[in-house]
Amino acid sequence: MKKSGILTALFFILIAGSKLCAETVLPEDIRSLEITVYNNGRGLIKETRNVFLPPGESELKFAGVSSKIIPESLYLYAVDRNINVLSQSYNSDLVNRANILDRYIGKELTLITYDRNNNPGRTVKARLISNNDGPVYEIDGDIHIDYPGRPVLPELPEALSKKSEIIWNLNCPESFKKSITAVYLTRGLNWDAHYNLIIDNDGRKADINSFINLENNTGTGFSGAGMKFIAGQINSARAGTLKSVRSLSARAEPVSEKIGGYYQYNLARPVSIKDGEKRQVTLFSKKEVEITREYVTQSNNRYYLNNYSEGDIRQDVNIYSVFENKGKSGLGVPFPAGIIRVYEPDASGSIQFTGEERITHTPAGETIRVKTGAAFDIVCRRNQVDYKKIYNNTYETEWEITLSNRREEKVDVEVIEKFNRTWEITKSNREYDKISSGRVKFIVSLEPGAEKKIKYRVRINR
Repeated sequence: MKKSGILTALFFILIAGSKLCAETVLPEDIRSLEITVYNNGRGLIKETRNVFLPPGESELKFAGVSSKIIPESLYLYAVDRNINVLSQSYNSDLVNRANILDRYIGKELTLITYDRNNNPGRTVKARLISNNDGPVYEIDGDIHIDYPGRPVLPELPEALSKKSEIIWNLNCPESFKKSITAVYLTRGLNWDAHYNLIIDNDGRKADINSFINLENNTGTGFSGAGMKFIAGQINSARAGTLKSVRSLSARAEPVSEKIGGYYQYNLARPVSIKDGEKRQVTLFSKKEVEITREYVTQSNNRYYLNNYSEGDIRQDVNIYSVFENKGKSGLGVPFPAGIIRVYEPDASGSIQFTGEERITHTPAGETIRVKTGAAFDIVCRRNQVDYKKIYNNTYETEWEITLSNRREEKVDVEVIEKFNRTWEITKSNREYDKISSGRVKFIVSLEPGAEKKIKYRVRINR
């Protein structure tokens, strides 16, 4: 056999016996990154990195991925390329104290004690026999728990990684030098919405600023990510019925795009967020939104089955800031669930915080009502004038409700009476509207300093 033929044969023997060609792609090689965050503590990561893969079988590692990845959700794809995934795995064995010591169980290491000034003292050889709930050492045949020495190791275990990584075994029919995209779900991402409602001096218009509070506890940071946010509870293996979901992303000026049954908004700018960081991202801002004020007092349904002989019952008159989520009011955008905080000017014009309330997911076209607290100078007192038990399960009660306006402006007060049984109002001195099967509403207009009464009698069948 000629010399060249021998060398060629040796070359192929070496190739056959060698390990797979391995390519490790770092976070710095990310070409694009998109993150969708859900309300249930999960996020969908789509990251594209530039790679080089030789023909045949090879190993590809994506380093610096989330340490809370859901491995079963992972998949890999490349546009217009035939790449066969032979196997995939996830390595979350990171370099930390617990993982390092776990790999030294049964091995010898050095323990060094230190004085108060951190000067080294005694040095002993020890064998680590356990690392559950703290290390346990064998020293000169004795077992030591909570030994004060600091362990010093001869080398770092090879199996540990400095960053979480995804590992694929791939087979490519030809060499590949382009971008490849990994998609996976992760835990540790969450968000909620917050709104500031700043009411003007006359109480008729308000500015609304909204932002998303994004929290990252995935074990890794993300740089320059395009963000989307899903408002609602999506179905999962442990969840129950699929609930309505709206896809919400942010713009400086959000413009809705209907996709199937959802509304989607895209962030105008990419977001960078470190591990363990909370970051506020602007969702939208609206000026001079039309707003109204409502004053509402509601009864308790236990009033109608019991005898109240102690006299007047004081009942709060709650204040609501109300606005229509419509274009004519200056809005018309989906509001994800969150907290609305209300601010109003005092007599000097200084802005003061006047209350807050959590709202549910609210699409465009709906009314948003924010309860800010109870009115101090609008008083509601109710007195049970009569109480009768007619039959075993039938009661009649008569009520007198007194409303007093101590403000300097006119107010309209909604008085809502709630009945939780079969009921009938047998007489009333004022008109009312039946607003549901168990509720009626009186509306009373009060001039400054005025006082008015509602008198009605109701029969309740338990």
